[in-house]
Amino acid sequence: MKRNYLIAFTILSAALFLLGMAIMFQKEIRQAVRTPIDKSDAQAVCTSAEKPDMNWRWYTKNFPSPSVEWKIFTTDTSLCLRINNKWKMFTIKSHAVRQYGCFDTDSGLFCTASADPQRHPRADDFLN
Repeated sequence: MKRNYLIAFTILSAALFLLGMAIMFQKEIRQAVRTPIDKSDAQAVCTSAEKPDMNWRWYTKNFPSPSVEWKIFTTDTSLCLRINNKWKMFTIKSHAVRQYGCFDTDSGLFCTASADPQRHPRADDFLN
């Protein structure tokens, strides 16, 4: 009888420990995604990309006017959007890209060329 209580206590302790670790890990991920990227860092990283990446598509409800030139550049883990001479840098959310082919940002939805943007849960926020 004592042995059963000891086993139950051990299992419960391990489950609580794993739950605590999962909560801590999730908070770290949220904080990393929400951490703003310094503009000077963004420009340095983004200008290191030599040519536009034609494998990405940008979907947004508020596109700039046709006279405004915009291009997408990528580095290892970042996607950079250049509108005229201003840069915006976004961390590519690899989990979302694997799952939906797209990831969302405050500037719109970025999808790989072969992805269907309708699969993303927030597609209605960005598509007309």
